[in-house]
Amino acid sequence: MNRTAFRGASILAIVGLGLSACTARTSTANESSGGAGSGASGGAAGEGVSAGTGGSAGTSGEAGSGGGDLPIGPCALTSPAEAEPNDRETPTKLDMSATLQACLDEEGDVDYFEITIPDEGPGGAVALSASDVGDCRVRVELLSSTHTKLVGDEATTNGIGAGVWFEAVSGETYYLKSSEFKAPAQDSDAPCPYDVTFSYTLIDDGHDNATQGGAKDIAVGEPVEGYYFHGIDTDDYGGWYKVALSAGQVTVRLDAPADIKPELSIFSPLSDELGSDWNATYGGSAIVQTSVGAGTHYIKVESFQPFGNYRDGGTGTQLPAHLTDRYVVTVTQ
Repeated sequence: MNRTAFRGASILAIVGLGLSACTARTSTANESSGGAGSGASGGAAGEGVSAGTGGSAGTSGEAGSGGGDLPIGPCALTSPAEAEPNDRETPTKLDMSATLQACLDEEGDVDYFEITIPDEGPGGAVALSASDVGDCRVRVELLSSTHTKLVGDEATTNGIGAGVWFEAVSGETYYLKSSEFKAPAQDSDAPCPYDVTFSYTLIDDGHDNATQGGAKDIAVGEPVEGYYFHGIDTDDYGGWYKVALSAGQVTVRLDAPADIKPELSIFSPLSDELGSDWNATYGGSAIVQTSVGAGTHYIKVESFQPFGNYRDGGTGTQLPAHLTDRYVVTVTQ
């Protein structure tokens, strides 16, 4: 190798080492001399070294993901939404006055939601609903803590909501079960989106008088108000009162809310029934007039209903009158 070729090769090696980490590299061309001619012939032309090939371009990095809540699942839910799998073993917990987005993803899908009633007073009125329903029909069922069905509702038209109300016992846990309700001719497997809402109203008249032993003291001539409420898991309905009477005639009157048929009884200090009255008209009055001896007497407020037809749960989310309006008891002598 002649001096010129040696210098060119050395420079190329150094440059190559220095640029090995670069994205692209350019090689430097080298020249060679022709060989010596023999005799009269001229020497052959020397062949130049070929130019180097450039390195391949680097690969660009992947774009980062955007932040924030993205639509979830086949119904494109956004927060706040149900927490899958949202089944019987792992239900989504509902907060009071909360609304969650939910989706019945496919045929046969069933959603479960858990609600816990505040441990305050005797209990209250709960309304649960499935609203903003897609092009489908939803069935909702209220279940007890042991998953026994208590009350239910189902839509009869696509896109129409369904809901239930009920009287709940304080501190108890209940479940809302929702599923798709298909008409016989309906055969769509499309996902069914809906919103689920839970609202709660405390019902507490401060009486705690479900039994005769807990009868509340009242005075002659002073009306007292109370709720027809007992909670969907109990048997008590109405309330007990006690009043100190003088010997003579007494009148006891009970005025009921618009959806209640009232029933009223009065008992002696020894718990003997002295008189009773009932009214088969909703929102009517029951009146007892009788003679009494001196002493503390007991008054029992009830609802005159067929056995087992207590008005403690139903369809829709409009609370009935007996959960918004109070009855009135008045004793005069």
